[in-house]
Amino acid sequence: MKMTHDFHIHTELSICSGGPGQGGTLQGYLEAAKREGITTLGFADHFWDEGVGFDSLYIDSVQAADVPWYYKTQNTAHVWQLKEEIDKTDTGGIEVLFGVEGEYDPCNHGIAITPETAEKLDFYTVAHSHTHMMMDKAFANDFIKHRDYMIQGFIDCVTCPLADGLFSLVHPFEACASPQTDRYEIRRLISDDEYLRLFEMAAKKNIAIEVNISEMRANRMVRPDDFSEHERMFRLARRAGCKLVFGSDAHRVDRYENMSADADEFIKLFDIKESDIAIFPHKK
Repeated sequence: MKMTHDFHIHTELSICSGGPGQGGTLQGYLEAAKREGITTLGFADHFWDEGVGFDSLYIDSVQAADVPWYYKTQNTAHVWQLKEEIDKTDTGGIEVLFGVEGEYDPCNHGIAITPETAEKLDFYTVAHSHTHMMMDKAFANDFIKHRDYMIQGFIDCVTCPLADGLFSLVHPFEACASPQTDRYEIRRLISDDEYLRLFEMAAKKNIAIEVNISEMRANRMVRPDDFSEHERMFRLARRAGCKLVFGSDAHRVDRYENMSADADEFIKLFDIKESDIAIFPHKK
């Protein structure tokens, strides 16, 4: 099979892309998608819905000084600029869906999107592993607590009221507050039985598990011959009944080069079949 969809793309509206003129534009991604053979693009800029309030942003996280500003900026009016652009753009036959990458809200045990906003989106994803943003920094160097935080975040996201419409969990168990080498070790602390328990919960809600191409590229840089923990996770996810979805997690158009070739490598590595892929959300 080939990667022909991408449900995790950041435009320059995501602050971490570098801002206007530095990140990716709708037109730039459309051109890149044509070169790479991608026929379905799902845009998902970072988002915190002001309707849920901002109290949860004031935690003592690794990036505590930046988190309130970061997410208060990426509010509804901000991300909806892309929706307006999509509606007036000729996409050249590429299916384009407007979504967001929602954030796990550990204080309210859910996803920082209101039901009203969720209804207006083509799809929404959630990150339960932004541990640099939303986890107490005291846990950052404690692998057990780091693991337990992500497990609780996973549970909260797949059992909260918004779980019924949640399309995917992005970069699952990718402990963002740790170096790439540590992330591997934290994953090793999750047993097969625990993975199965968690993925069975997601499967009951038809929530897809993301194969994050940017994450795989980063792993290849530090562990070029060792994808064993990723392989174990995806194998157990499928065994539990979860479907998979591809996400580039691209923050810049220039990082889209060779996306299909890299995806081919990981498709082969993890033995991904067409039957493993999630059913796409339909545009409203």
